Amino acid sequence: MYRAIGFEVILISALMGAYFSLLWISWNVVVPLQAMVFGEVFGILLFLPNGIKILAIYTLGWRGFLYLLPVAVGHFMTLSDWNSNFDELITMAVLSLLAPFFSFNILRWLRVIVPQPMTLRLNWRELLCVGLLSGFLNSILLTIGFDQGLKEVAFITIGDVLGFLVVLLAAMLAMRWMRFARHQSKRGWLA
Repeated sequence: MYRAIGFEVILISALMGAYFSLLWISWNVVVPLQAMVFGEVFGILLFLPNGIKILAIYTLGWRGFLYLLPVAVGHFMTLSDWNSNFDELITMAVLSLLAPFFSFNILRWLRVIVPQPMTLRLNWRELLCVGLLSGFLNSILLTIGFDQGLKEVAFITIGDVLGFLVVLLAAMLAMRWMRFARHQSKRGWLA
C-alpha cells in the first residue's frame, strides 16, 4: 500500500512540474512565435499542457482531475490581472479539466477504450482518440462559457490536439528510451 502511495506522489509531482514547465514553454516560446505569424488571437496554436492533463487523467483516473485542479487554477490566474473575477477563473480551470475527463468517459461508454488506472502502460491509439475528442470538447466548453466564435473554437481545438500530440510523442520516446536503457543495463553495457 505504501509503495502505491509513494508511486502516486511521485507521479503527481512529475505531472505538476511538467504542466508548469510546458505552460512556461507555451507562453514564452510558442505565443511569441505565434504572434509574429498570426497576430493576436484567442488561444495557443501548440498548447503543450493539454497533453499533461490527458496523461494525468489517463493514469490517475478521476483523481487526476482533483490533483491538477490547483495547477489549472494557478494557470488561469497567471493569465489574468488581480481585477479578474475569481469565479470566472475557477470556471475556466474546471472546464479545461472536464474536457479530458468527459472524453475518457464518453469513449469508455462507447467501448472505444478500456480503463487502466494507475499504470504507466499507455495505449497510444486510445490516447489519440481521447486527445482528439478532448481538444474539441475543451474548445466548445471554453468558447460557450466565454462567448467566443467559430474561429476561436478551431484555434483552441488545433492547439490542444497539436500540444497533446507533441507530449504524446515525447512520452512515447521517453518510454522507449527507458525500456532500451533497462535492457542495456541487464546486459551490463550501462552499469
